[in-house]
Amino acid sequence: MNLVAVVILYNPDVSLTKNINSYLGTVKCLIALDNSKTNSAKILLPESDKIIYQSDGENKGISYRLNQALKICIENGFEYLLTMDQDSSFDEIDLNVYLSRVLDYKNSKIGMFGINLDQHDKNDYDNEMFITSGSILNVEHAIEIGGFDENLFIDEVDNEFCLRLISKGYFTKRFGNISMNHQFGTTRKVLTPSLKYKDRVIYSPLRNYYNTRNYFYVNSIYTHDYKQKRDRLIMLKYRIKNSLLYENTLKTIYYVVRGYLEFCLNRMRKIK
Repeated sequence: MNLVAVVILYNPDVSLTKNINSYLGTVKCLIALDNSKTNSAKILLPESDKIIYQSDGENKGISYRLNQALKICIENGFEYLLTMDQDSSFDEIDLNVYLSRVLDYKNSKIGMFGINLDQHDKNDYDNEMFITSGSILNVEHAIEIGGFDENLFIDEVDNEFCLRLISKGYFTKRFGNISMNHQFGTTRKVLTPSLKYKDRVIYSPLRNYYNTRNYFYVNSIYTHDYKQKRDRLIMLKYRIKNSLLYENTLKTIYYVVRGYLEFCLNRMRKIK
C-alpha cells in the first residue's frame, strides 16, 4: 500500500517518540511538520531515514500543514496519507487490520477513512464526520476538492473537510472495529456541581474562541444538514461549559463572544 503519514508537531513531550514508533514501521515515510517556534522537537523524533522533518519557526495552524503534506504526497506519487496528532498512537494489530480494510475500497470514491473513538459502538458508518487524527486520506480525492480550508487555523478542520467531501460527491467511511490511543484536550479530575470528583476534558478559553468562531463559519457554508449542526453544537456546548466551570469563567466568556463577533465580521485569522 502506497501509504505515508504526517504528524503535526507543537511543543511535544517525550511521549512523541513512542507514539511515532507505533506506526512508523508501517508507512513508506513520515512527514513531520513542526508548528513550534524552535526546532527542538526534532530531537524527540526516532532516528530513521524514513522521516522528513520541516520547520519554519512559525505556527501556521493545522489546515496549512495538512495542505503542505498533501503537496509533498503529490510531488512524490504517494496515494494515501495517514494523518496523526503528536499524542496519538496505534496498536500494531489495529493498524494492520485498518490498512487491509482500506485496501478493500481502493477504487472507490471514498476520500477519507476513519476509526472508532466510541468504544460502545462497533458499527461501520458512511458519510460520518470524524477527526483527522488516525484518518487515512485518498490523496487524489483530497486534492480534487481543494485540500483543507486554511481559514480554519485549528478546530472544525476535520468536520469541514468531511462535509466538503460529501458535498462534492465523495464519501467518508468509519470503521467500527478499529481504534487508536488518543487524547482529547487536557483531562483533569475536577469537583463537579454534584460534589463528586470526575474526569473532564478542559479546553482553554483561547481554544473556545476557535471552537465558537469556526462552528458558525462551517454552519454558514453547510446549511442543509440539521444532524451535523446539532451534533457539533452539543460538542461546542460541552467544551464551553467545562471551560466556564473549571478553567476561567470571565476569560472564556470573553473569547466565546469574541469568536462569534469575529465570525460575523469575517475575521478568519490566527489570534494570540
